[in-house]
Amino acid sequence: AIKRLLHMHPEALFKVVSDKAPVFKTLPSDQVIYEPWSPDREGAVLHEFTVGVMPLEDDLWARGKCSFKMLTYMAAGLPVVVSPVGMNVEILAQKPCGFGAKTPDDWVDAISCLLSEPALAAEMGRKGREIIEQRYARSVIAPQLAQLLKEQL
Repeated sequence: AIKRLLHMHPEALFKVVSDKAPVFKTLPSDQVIYEPWSPDREGAVLHEFTVGVMPLEDDLWARGKCSFKMLTYMAAGLPVVVSPVGMNVEILAQKPCGFGAKTPDDWVDAISCLLSEPALAAEMGRKGREIIEQRYARSVIAPQLAQLLKEQL
């Protein structure tokens, strides 16, 4: 899907941020950028993205995963394209903050749509940020956690 997408959008770059550089045999090297992950650069790097992606297999392990990567993208105001697995489904249902993608065609169509329609991408990014501020921000979660701890003591 990424290879097709990069072919369709020769201006696009696929940026990978991780602990070690990936080896892609079929992606055009001039469209792939690798940056080592670091906590000091994470926020700045996310603001260089246009779309946040979170592909997952639909298996028992993935269904139990938190949507932390998706939430991180949304906190940065990015539209997301994610596998509709586990908690990702719940978050996608809250507001139109991105797309769920199951098939390679879904991934290509969703990311291509966001690259081709910057106003839609920006609106989805704003909706995602709203979700974070309303449901997942520290100012929202901390009082809930404190109440739960009080109830247990």
